[in-house]
Amino acid sequence: MKLLVFGGTRYFGRAAVELALSRGHEVTIFSRGNVRPPFWNQIEHIQGDRTDADGVVKRLAGRSFDAVIDNQAYTREEAQSALKALRGNVGRYVVASTVSTYGEGGHSLRRSTVDSPVADSDRFWIDYRGREPVREADSDVYDHPWETRDNLSKYGEGKRHVERVNLRSPTDWPYVIIRVPATLGPDDPTGRFAWWLWRILDGKPILLPDGGKHAVQLGFSLDLATFILDCTTNRGTPRQVFNYAQPELPRWGYFLEVMAAAAGRKLNAVPVPSEFLHRHSGLPWHEWGYAPFCDLNISMSLWKAEQIVGLPGTPLAEWVKLTTEWYLTHPAALEGTRFHELRKSETDFAERWRKVAGQAHASLGGA
Repeated sequence: MKLLVFGGTRYFGRAAVELALSRGHEVTIFSRGNVRPPFWNQIEHIQGDRTDADGVVKRLAGRSFDAVIDNQAYTREEAQSALKALRGNVGRYVVASTVSTYGEGGHSLRRSTVDSPVADSDRFWIDYRGREPVREADSDVYDHPWETRDNLSKYGEGKRHVERVNLRSPTDWPYVIIRVPATLGPDDPTGRFAWWLWRILDGKPILLPDGGKHAVQLGFSLDLATFILDCTTNRGTPRQVFNYAQPELPRWGYFLEVMAAAAGRKLNAVPVPSEFLHRHSGLPWHEWGYAPFCDLNISMSLWKAEQIVGLPGTPLAEWVKLTTEWYLTHPAALEGTRFHELRKSETDFAERWRKVAGQAHASLGGA
């Protein structure tokens, strides 16, 4: 198979290229060329800037491919340039979108807190609360406005525009849209896994809102790469939208226990009601980058993906261990995460909470 990949040099895009090469595919990468992985001499490189719509069309003129993987489409213009450059010359166009097209995390600009709740107008594109797990057909992105609204995430708005370009495209455009949740794995550029692992490794108390009893739906970068590549083949018809995630839906507290076990440590978690943390800790709970996954996220139905494509399902303990081991051998990636300067404030509040909670238990027990 002749495969074109936009990007393909970092994270799950890179993993998709490595997998494609192992399967014997002929791979062409469209990128600026600033990052050159070890497989560079095994691929053809088209140098270009994904944000330069005219340049994309010019550089791909006259080229044809069996399939295209596009992890670098973030705006309406970038999606339109791919359509203009490749229509009639590609068998399958697979584009990565996001769970944020449903709303909630990645949709609002900040996390809702007790003292500063996020309004529904800033929180939901659709009201999915009575629909979970949400199905692909529950989203009405087809009629989404082209405006980029300032009260909503630029990333979420852009991905909805990308989807809308494809959903409204001519019927011969063979798109496949994949809605992806927060995806973890080795060398995660977001630092979300590292945020927690760094705190587990220092052994000090970790604040855990409401004990981490809420469920989280996540992706694993290597399984996502497999799913994306599988979608380039003729499994089912094109012009489809798929939800992708790992099949497990673990409680966040349990996920951290699995991470701690993989690191050979004991999880030193201090469960605290969210209300107290928001009002009394002085920590930035309103920021999405602080204490990632300490909020309720959207649960997506995976039935369609399982039935038509098939979902790779590396067990939770296995992929968390693999990711943990990568970070343990790349300690610089742990030091680069955000909010390190707040660690003392976190541990001080945890100790104060433990003291107050202990006094309350003793008082109630004595009564």
